[in-house]
Amino acid sequence: MDRIKPDRLYLSVPHRPPAEDWVEAPDPTRLMLAESILEDVYHLELPEPGGFDTEGISDPIDAVRRIVRGHPMRQDQLMEVLHLRSPDMLNDIVQGMEIDGVVHRIKYKGNVYYTAGSTRR
Repeated sequence: MDRIKPDRLYLSVPHRPPAEDWVEAPDPTRLMLAESILEDVYHLELPEPGGFDTEGISDPIDAVRRIVRGHPMRQDQLMEVLHLRSPDMLNDIVQGMEIDGVVHRIKYKGNVYYTAGSTRR
């Protein structure tokens, strides 16, 4: 680090379900140790603010399919992309998406996330 002299350092810790089941976030003690060694480390705001850009995608379910191929979505983000105002509506729509293999629902760190399902259309 002394040789590179970066302007900024970030520690990347999974806050969404990682792609590999064996990946785990480090415990807080190890993070504090890394921060003490690296000194000026920037923290990212979690959960991340904002939603997803779905411009140019007219079908909300297709938008979800494209997004979850890249990374998991929180439940509130999924509702926003599907233009839903009521959590009750979400259950019926998501259940159909799960049956069709579009999404897979998982719990991670106390939150519900949706990842890519078994279909890759």
